[in-house]
Amino acid sequence: MKACKLYRGIVTLVEAGCAGEAEILARSLLENLLAMHFALRPRFALFSWDASKGKRVRRKATAMSRNVRALMCIAHQALRLNEITIAIRSTPGLKRSSRKGLKDYKPIDLALYDAILGSDAVKKLRKSSTPAGISIFELAVSLGPKTQALYALFYREQSRRAHGADGVEHFELDDDGQPVARWHATTDDCSWALRVGTLMFIGCLECLTEHLELGIAVTTAIEGFGAELARGGVD
Repeated sequence: MKACKLYRGIVTLVEAGCAGEAEILARSLLENLLAMHFALRPRFALFSWDASKGKRVRRKATAMSRNVRALMCIAHQALRLNEITIAIRSTPGLKRSSRKGLKDYKPIDLALYDAILGSDAVKKLRKSSTPAGISIFELAVSLGPKTQALYALFYREQSRRAHGADGVEHFELDDDGQPVARWHATTDDCSWALRVGTLMFIGCLECLTEHLELGIAVTTAIEGFGAELARGGVD
C-alpha cells in the first residue's frame, strides 16, 4: 500500500514539473523495496562490504528466520515512534505543548521487546533507519548485488536532494548572465524521474509476486508494465 501511494506521489510531482522532488520519493520507494525484501525473503543473513577486496563478507551467526524479521519490522516502527515521542517530551519549547497532545501515549515497555528479540537487537533498532537494525547501505549489500547496485547508482546520488544540498540546481543564468529561479524541471528530467520511480515500483511489485502467491493475472500485469517501460512507453 505504501509503495502504491509513493508511486502516485511521484506521478503527481512529475506532472507538476517537480522532477527533483519526485526523485526524493523514488528514493523513499527504494527504502520501501529494501524493507519488503528483508521481511519476505525465505532466507536472510547480514553481510558487510570489504572495500579492500571489493566483495561482501557474511557476518557470523547473523541468519534470521522470516518470523524473527517480521517481529523486527513491527518492533522497529514501535520503537522509532517511542524515540520520537521521548525526544518531543524532552525538547525545550515542546514539553508543555506535548503534555496535551501526547497525554494518552504510553511509553513502550522495552522489557517485552528485549525478551523477544534480545537487548542488543532492540538497542540497534531504536537508532536504526531500517527494520534490520543496520544502515541502508548495509541492508542493500546484505540483500545482494542487485540492491547494492540500485543503492550505488541512485540512492547515494539522491541524498543531496533529499537533504537540501542541491540549491544551485534551482537557478539558471539568463541571457545577461544573471541568476533566475528555475521553477520547473526539463522534459528530460521529468522523464528520468518517472522512469526511476517506475523501476522502483515494479521492483516492489516483483518482490510481492516472488514471495507471495498473487495469481497469474497479477503477475502478467506486472510483466506487461515492465515490458512497456523497457520499450520506452512510460513517459
